[in-house]
Amino acid sequence: LGVTIQHEQPQLEERKSQLLQKEEHLKLQLADLEKQLLQELADSSGAILENQSLISSLNETKAKSQTIAEALEESHNLQMSLDEQREVYRPLAVLGSRFFIL
Repeated sequence: LGVTIQHEQPQLEERKSQLLQKEEHLKLQLADLEKQLLQELADSSGAILENQSLISSLNETKAKSQTIAEALEESHNLQMSLDEQREVYRPLAVLGSRFFIL
């Protein structure tokens, strides 16, 4: 299917590849934020609610994670749309694979 789409609509396959890379990058950013948050919580001393730098860091992390979650959701929706467009070429890909086998 990928070969057929690369031949018929290379921009569609390129867009799919870019979205997958972007999604992976966003997931890594989210994991880094989680790791950073846990480290800051572990390093904090005293009353957590009175630690203003920790609270501001938590708020920043929350805002960044919401932005990343929204971007991941948008990326997922775009991938679904691209997959629908790709499915149009499935019968052609199946036929091509049958000819190849024969």
